[in-house]
Amino acid sequence: EEMRRPLFFGRLANLRKSIAATRRKFRRIALLRKLRALIQLAANLPGHLALQRVLADPSLVILTESQPDLRFKYLHSNYLARSLSTCCRLKMLSSHYHFLQTHFPGGFVTQAYRAGHTLWQDQGVGNTMDIVLTFPKGHDYEGDLRLDFRVGGTLVYILTFSIIAGALLGMTGEEMAGKQVLLVSGVQGIPGQIAAIRQATKICHDTSPAYLLLAAAQAIALSLDINMIVGLGKKEQVSSREDDFPIAGFIF
Repeated sequence: EEMRRPLFFGRLANLRKSIAATRRKFRRIALLRKLRALIQLAANLPGHLALQRVLADPSLVILTESQPDLRFKYLHSNYLARSLSTCCRLKMLSSHYHFLQTHFPGGFVTQAYRAGHTLWQDQGVGNTMDIVLTFPKGHDYEGDLRLDFRVGGTLVYILTFSIIAGALLGMTGEEMAGKQVLLVSGVQGIPGQIAAIRQATKICHDTSPAYLLLAAAQAIALSLDINMIVGLGKKEQVSSREDDFPIAGFIF
C-alpha cells in the first residue's frame, strides 16, 4: 500500500504535465489560425469591404445579427469546396448575397431564416412530408441556402447550395455571360433517419428524398432564370459520407 502511493502520485503528475502541454499546443494552433485569418483578410481587404456593404443591406441584417461569423465565412478553408482559394471563396460569398439582395423581396430572407418557406407538402400515410427552403444555421459552411426534406416535422434529408456567377466556375462562354449558376455542394441524409427516408421513398412511389430535393432545386433555378445546376465532386465536398447521394459533376 505504502509503495503504491508514490507510483500513483507520480503518474498523476505526469498526466497533469501532459494535459498542460496539450493545452499549450491547442492555444498555439488557435493563435496561428487567427493570425492566418487576419493575413488573408488583409490580403483581400477591398473584396472584404465590398462584402460588408452587401451584407449591410436591411434585408440581410437578420443573418448578420444572428450569425456574426457570416461576415468572415469565406476565411474558412472548408467553405463550399475544399480546393478554393480565399479570394475565390470571397467572390462566391459576395456573388450569392448580392444575388439574394437584388432578386428576392424584402421579407424573403427573414421568413426563410426564422421558419423557412414551404415549397411542397404532401399528406403521406400517417405523416406529412415537406420540402422547406431555409438557411443553414451555426457552423455550417457547405452552402448558403438549404432545402430540407422533413417527415412529420423531422429533418431527414438536406440539399445545400449557393447561387453564384458562372464566371467564378470558369464558365465564360457567350451563353453564360453575366449568368448565375446554382452550385449544389451537398445532398445527404440525416444520420439515424434511415427508416423515415425509406418510408418517404415508398410513399413517393420509389422516388427518394434526394431526387425530390434536386427537383425542388431545379424549380428554384428555373424560377430565377438560372439555366444551369452544377454539383461538386466527392473530393471537393466539405462533408461527405459513403452513402451520400452522388452529385459529382452533374449539370442540368
